[in-house]
Amino acid sequence: MEADLSRIVAQAAGKLLGKNQQEAAQQQAQQQAQNPLTKIQMKELELREREVAIKETESQHQIAMDKAKVELDVASKTANIEIQRERIQSEEDRERARIGAKMAVDYVDMASKERLEGARIGVEIAKEAVSRLGDTNE
Repeated sequence: MEADLSRIVAQAAGKLLGKNQQEAAQQQAQQQAQNPLTKIQMKELELREREVAIKETESQHQIAMDKAKVELDVASKTANIEIQRERIQSEEDRERARIGAKMAVDYVDMASKERLEGARIGVEIAKEAVSRLGDTNE
């Protein structure tokens, strides 16, 4: 029985010691919270946390701005490429039209020259024919 009583007293003493230690820790934490130096340190910590949050927000804003700038640059360059393609296509179309017109003019010139040459040859043949007729009539 004495052993049981000793064991129960030891358990109670352990619980009481734990409770007292917990209360002492709480009291010490409350005293530290009331300490002006602790209050200053807590304010400094709070300010640092705010600074970090502000820097994080600024960093996210800068990232968003950089991303928007890159997207705008890509869109601008894409539009510029399309404009250049259209310009090149337009130049090619103009060159094709110029070549086609030149070919048409050359064809007409060649046909006219051939007609003139044909007419000249015809005149020569006619002169020879008249000349031969004149020679046979004499």
